[in-house]
Amino acid sequence: MSDDDSSDTFDILAYSLRKFTDLTTLTLPWQPNITSLEKCSKLPCVEKLRHLTLMNIPAIIPPKDVAAFINKHMAEDGYMCLSFLIVTTETYYEKIKSLIYSKSLRLTIKHEPAETFILHP
Repeated sequence: MSDDDSSDTFDILAYSLRKFTDLTTLTLPWQPNITSLEKCSKLPCVEKLRHLTLMNIPAIIPPKDVAAFINKHMAEDGYMCLSFLIVTTETYYEKIKSLIYSKSLRLTIKHEPAETFILHP
């Protein structure tokens, strides 16, 4: 990371996908107004992720963006967990599943209040 990178604009998901090409497992907090699955789905893919957890997501991500990311960056039999700060619906889950090419990918969508997550140094 350069000195010009600022924590309020630095997208750690995009950075990780670009710089760590042999990455297979990743757990990250969502960065509101920074993280974009739509943009990340357009990044080149060298190695597919086997496990991805995104935490503290404050708003609904368009199902087409989630599916595009999964189709590009997730292993066929991988696991992705989206942990929202808000309640989502079964319809939201089903819409994403209908857009995913892989039928063996495991997708979990859950609601976790912000105080559930405690990050330690």
